[in-house]
Amino acid sequence: MNQTTRYLESISDYANVEIAALVNYIVIDAVKAGASDIHMEPWESTLVVRIRLIGVLTELVHLPLELMEKLSGRLKVMANLISYQNDLPQEGHAPAAAETGGVQLRISVFPTVRGEKIVVRLFDQAMSPGAGLDPADLIAYNAGNNRKFDFRELSAEMFEDFWRIGCFGGFLVGREAARRLVPLGRGTILFTGASGSMRGKPGFAHFAAAKAGLRMIAQSMAREYGPLGIHVAHIVIDGGIDGDRLRRGRPEIIKERGEDGLLGIDAIAQTYWHVHRQSRSAWAQEIDLRPFKEPF
Repeated sequence: MNQTTRYLESISDYANVEIAALVNYIVIDAVKAGASDIHMEPWESTLVVRIRLIGVLTELVHLPLELMEKLSGRLKVMANLISYQNDLPQEGHAPAAAETGGVQLRISVFPTVRGEKIVVRLFDQAMSPGAGLDPADLIAYNAGNNRKFDFRELSAEMFEDFWRIGCFGGFLVGREAARRLVPLGRGTILFTGASGSMRGKPGFAHFAAAKAGLRMIAQSMAREYGPLGIHVAHIVIDGGIDGDRLRRGRPEIIKERGEDGLLGIDAIAQTYWHVHRQSRSAWAQEIDLRPFKEPF
């Protein structure tokens, strides 16, 4: 049992929660687990606190939604942000302190519902970058999460969470990209897929459902906007990627796979750039990338 859960079980009523103590316990649990970041997300009926472990978001605790405003206020105070500013994103740093595990924290607060508003704001910035910079003409949606679950143990909220990241986020990015690029008559929109985009496997129904949906978004957009000069492509990444996530979480896999047994990051980037630079007389809509020894 983590310290956060132990603390919550020690109080008789959530009205008695000491918000500063709750934040401290959450941070300490994340640090002890080796997490890279903490997410506090308001869902329909609960406030979910998740930590990222080796690239995968893992639930730490569920809290009542009514604590969201108090937690947000506490985090703003820690990072010296404007506590009454609720309509704009804010970011700051909280100095290292013993009560939060002795680590410096970067704190970001986004006033948004299901991510839609922040996506719009990011596109506003990307398409109006300022003097000396050109508007973006290559948009890539690369967000994803993957974890094996027994289908019988998969909750509705977990299924929806995978869909939001794997599919719904792609819809938001694709829609905003189309709104900005179609009037210009040029640009590239790339969606990153996986083997789950093509088939379902035991324990990965939630992942395959999300990635297959993203693939259909890419196909539909390609057929709709290709004739208008927008190149939309879906790139399937089939295999492990030779990056920090695998090297930290599964260092043994480097030896197991051998030379060129994992997808090289630079090689993946080269393919994305090549697709972006393709002549419109020969556009690719879908490409599979995998190491030469990867079974498929």
